[in-house]
Amino acid sequence: MCRVLAYLGSPILIDELLFQADISLVRQATEPRMMRLLNLGGFGLAAWDQSSPDPSRPFTYRTAGVPTFDRNLKSLASKVHASALLAHARGVIYDPGERIGVQQAHPFLFDGAAFALAMNGDLFDFARMRYDLLEHIPAALTSRIEGTADSEWFYALVLAQLPEPFEPCTASQMAVAARRALEIVREVRKRHGIDTQSPSTSCSVTAGA
Repeated sequence: MCRVLAYLGSPILIDELLFQADISLVRQATEPRMMRLLNLGGFGLAAWDQSSPDPSRPFTYRTAGVPTFDRNLKSLASKVHASALLAHARGVIYDPGERIGVQQAHPFLFDGAAFALAMNGDLFDFARMRYDLLEHIPAALTSRIEGTADSEWFYALVLAQLPEPFEPCTASQMAVAARRALEIVREVRKRHGIDTQSPSTSCSVTAGA
């Protein structure tokens, strides 16, 4: 299972959130409680700092590696402050067919988009429904999809429900867009006869946080 960390508050060193806490996100990647599956499918973060030269553009970091052994991440985390942070450690099944790569790492944030998104869980049998979503996502967004992860496709679908995907939006607008996207997913699942439960949780942060 994936692990997600979201923070919004006074500026804080990213290191305190990712590494120093007893149940920090990085520690959970290799020391999960109540489960044996490790989070070995990649790591990513988006961090906003209101005092930075361009506060609406976050510092981003994505890797296919495990954050526990990432010296570059540790070095950067001890120097970068954030007033808003969205970080994600990806969990995958132990199978040779699983796709691992930077393009699969969360959070997803298309350049100039209204918000970033990370997701915990999955959409069951997503391969059968992926291309049905194309009719609901304009080319300006589908052209930015890099991987096969259900979460990235869902991110594009949510953005497509906004009046202007590349303009700032409010939390209520994000919620409405997510609800509409879920309604579309439900209809596509019904079309394909997919009735297996798909437990998932998504977390979004606006680019102007």
